[in-house]
Amino acid sequence: MATPSGYSGDAADAFTVIVPSLPGFAFSPQRPSLTQPPQTHEIRHRLMHDELGVERYAAHGGDLGAGITSRLGEAHPEAVVGIHLMAIASPVSYDAAGVTPEEQEYLDSVTVWSAEEGGYMHQQMNTETRESS
Repeated sequence: MATPSGYSGDAADAFTVIVPSLPGFAFSPQRPSLTQPPQTHEIRHRLMHDELGVERYAAHGGDLGAGITSRLGEAHPEAVVGIHLMAIASPVSYDAAGVTPEEQEYLDSVTVWSAEEGGYMHQQMNTETRESS
């Protein structure tokens, strides 16, 4: 629990920091399947809202967590007051007809980078995802 009053601050500004682990990392068991519901952002929302009783919260994500945090904010705007990202997640889907030439150039460069330079990403994929790539 943050205690601003201990540092010449107002106790009303205090907040609790909750740092959940992604499934399969640190003290969290791996999910049996990454393709079956619920998705990780839904698990995180259930933790915050249903299990801990937090009505409104902010979320942070970096690396793999950036995509999860982005999806969390998109799926639960009534609960997520804001997100902070260390990376930008790709959209889940988009209308290709509305993509500008500059945006398409960027998307093409991401595809090439992912195939040629994304070794860490490939190592983190599960077998099902790797076989469909």
